[in-house]
Amino acid sequence: MKNIISFAEYVSPGHPDSMCDIISCYILDKYIERDSSTRYAVEVMAKGNKITLSGEVTSRANYSKRELRRFVKEAIESIGYTHEYATVWGRGNTIDP
Repeated sequence: MKNIISFAEYVSPGHPDSMCDIISCYILDKYIERDSSTRYAVEVMAKGNKITLSGEVTSRANYSKRELRRFVKEAIESIGYTHEYATVWGRGNTIDP
């Protein structure tokens, strides 16, 4: 019998990798709501308290920078990084997309 080694990684929703995945999925869902044939290739990056979106989207849905910024904030709030969190832990410990 062969020994099989498998690995799994689990990180909390607030971990930068997980947070970026949540943001990307949230934005993709917004595009698909308006255009189910959306083609989406967006990388989300987190550094310090900043979020950067990079890539391209081909879609009949058109979102402004303001709307995309709101989507990022909504996704981050869904994880638990809310205004109340910032009040307790300080602005330097929150995300400002």
